[in-house]
Amino acid sequence: MSGYDILLRHGRLLDHQGLYDVALRDGLVAAVGLNIEGTARETYDVDSRLILPAFVDSHVHLDKAFLADEPNIDRSTRAGFFATLREFKCNEKTENIKARMRRIAIYGHCMHDFWVNPLSYEEMARTFPDVSVILGHMGILWSVAEAGMVAQRNPNVYLETSVVPLRSLRIGLQMAGAEKVVFGTDWPANDYDMQLEMIRRATRNEAEFKFVAGENLARLLKIS
Repeated sequence: MSGYDILLRHGRLLDHQGLYDVALRDGLVAAVGLNIEGTARETYDVDSRLILPAFVDSHVHLDKAFLADEPNIDRSTRAGFFATLREFKCNEKTENIKARMRRIAIYGHCMHDFWVNPLSYEEMARTFPDVSVILGHMGILWSVAEAGMVAQRNPNVYLETSVVPLRSLRIGLQMAGAEKVVFGTDWPANDYDMQLEMIRRATRNEAEFKFVAGENLARLLKIS
């Protein structure tokens, strides 16, 4: 089919052998295959490079997040950056830090560790009601119901799907609703295709599947 926006040729994909083409239209993947036919406004030969979704940095410092937006931070040299950053932090206000936190989502590991439980994250979510909190692994193995309850009664708490069994995934969806669950795989411990198939089986219709498979997270991260 013709009329793609971007066509990436000869790239590698996770969990696939050989080189594939990936076609994009309206910001979404429209086709994946060998030697995709059609034209695009932009075509790139990625020459065996790995094609991945946009990365989300898992190691950031919240006290410095989004400081690049500040007009008085000198970024021309490393020394100048740290000098102006030090001066900026000496005059920093708590509300400024909270304002930057409101622009991102906090991901918390919430699996089977006994020292980590959904109710602890609920305290954080209620302390910062304008900050989105994602409960990684949805509270498995023992606390799925508690995670669902926390997401249900706190509008800024979301559940995440990685390595969550089908029955637990259905419980989380039933309690929190499809608009409060975001896609995750814990790759390479889990498989993309398997996780997506599990989400498809757990959701009731195509609209719910799209919410979980990407729309919810795109909304949280303000990705148009």
